[in-house]
Amino acid sequence: MTFKRVLVIKLKQPGDVLVSTPVIGAIHEAWPGAQVSLLVPRGTEDMVADHPGVHRLFVLDRRGASWGELWRLLRDLRRERFDLALELSGGDRGAFFAWASGARQRVGFARPRQPWWQRHGLFTLLLPRPPVRMHLVEQNLAALKALGAVPTTPRLAFHWNAGVAARVRELLAGLGLTGKKFAVVHPGAGWRFKCWTPEGYARVIEALEEEWGLPVVVTGSGAALEQELLQEILAHCRLRPRSLVGRLTLKELGALIAQARLFFGADSAPMHLAAAVGTPAVALFGPSGDFNWGPWGEGHLVIKKGWDCQPCGRDGCDGSKISRCLTELTPEEVLEEMRGGGGGERKEKFGGGGGGGAHRPLAPSPKHSLREMKITLLRQRVSGAGGAETTLGYLVRGLVAAGHAVTLLGSQPAEAGRQALGSLAGYGVVPVWGGKTGRLLSYALNSRRAVLSLKPEVVFSLERTLFQHVYRAGDGCHREWLARRKPSLSPAVRAGQALSLFHRVMLWLEGRLFAAPDLKGVIANSRMVREEVARHYGVPREKLTVI
Repeated sequence: MTFKRVLVIKLKQPGDVLVSTPVIGAIHEAWPGAQVSLLVPRGTEDMVADHPGVHRLFVLDRRGASWGELWRLLRDLRRERFDLALELSGGDRGAFFAWASGARQRVGFARPRQPWWQRHGLFTLLLPRPPVRMHLVEQNLAALKALGAVPTTPRLAFHWNAGVAARVRELLAGLGLTGKKFAVVHPGAGWRFKCWTPEGYARVIEALEEEWGLPVVVTGSGAALEQELLQEILAHCRLRPRSLVGRLTLKELGALIAQARLFFGADSAPMHLAAAVGTPAVALFGPSGDFNWGPWGEGHLVIKKGWDCQPCGRDGCDGSKISRCLTELTPEEVLEEMRGGGGGERKEKFGGGGGGGAHRPLAPSPKHSLREMKITLLRQRVSGAGGAETTLGYLVRGLVAAGHAVTLLGSQPAEAGRQALGSLAGYGVVPVWGGKTGRLLSYALNSRRAVLSLKPEVVFSLERTLFQHVYRAGDGCHREWLARRKPSLSPAVRAGQALSLFHRVMLWLEGRLFAAPDLKGVIANSRMVREEVARHYGVPREKLTVI
């Protein structure tokens, strides 16, 4: 399958547009000579302008476009005669423009509450929703992988012209600075609930100047929130950092960060700029998920409070627009992590594979293996990305290296399962049928039969199954999820939920799983999940481990 004219649609915020740039390189890698055009919102075009891999850049004014402007945009899109449109926004508008472009192949992702006219009319290929714990770079690339492309070294890309470079050199000279001998601190993040404290920024600025010997340049937009934040920082700071707040375009900000030795800030578009231009970033995360939005590439440091409620995805605690996971993150904690003295709970290095952090291996090293064992892993579908797949990957590599005979039982065709994980001693296909409820129940029943026939010594399950020695409770208890949801439902919806066959099967399987005499241990991915399992099903705490 080859494509010559490709349209990439990303109608989101500036950071989202920048994080989609690895798709451009991956398209050229998969189909050399292809012309790649982009459709982005007005105000984000600087993130992809001047990119040598972009044939044409279309800009949509989402607020003030007249009917005539929209008609001309649609006309220009159709004139390109695209043979592939990739809709990476996940919204109604992007779906419409993918269809209206006239592209022969139109690829998008399914999403909750997606209208039927999108599911059945606008796309020729509708992909499953990506796993929640998948970096946005990987989510974007999943659309290409579904078409047979295999990206090798996905990187963010940000480009600027000679005029921008000259302007930044002039600004640095005016500040008495030279390249790679200063730090950029960008306190703003677009929303207050993603911002750290002025006192915290002041202490970090002082430490960068006095302890690390790096002059600090503070950057920010001309927005009132960022101007106010800057004044509060200066009021708490013993030093007077250099300021370019409100004086830089996006292009100039990226070029400036490229000249810096270090970037410090919150989860924001400038953080992604640092990752794109190869400058090490120290990023503070609060309510947003660093597994989705962490700086892409190597050498970056993510610092977070590490509370069980993170990430919550909310705009502040209890509607306050203030995130306690950020405001209660102390300067001492942040500086300790920056010095490398933290306990590691909040520190994550993002490697070449992208958003995955430094996870603790679950499998013993070969020197601790007393004898070879037959081990069976239960996972219905393996996508190659996501939290469960990360756990599974460590298990497979560690157990095979230790000399154990490992078999994965999944519902995918054998070749797909082997490609997703590789290095398995064996792969067995478990037959499943029906819709969501049917697949859930048939996998649980048929995987039990397969396990009994294989007679392994250890069964590790990442699904709600009927026979396992170790279970990974990645998404918590279904009973807890139903209980939390119940107060917000109408009586009619509650009744429907109580009668739902899917929920009844889930609860039945969950109850059988946690009551099984063969269950030796449960691995929870947070203390919150551990407490849910103990509270609802009485699993002894000595069987519950948080990893």
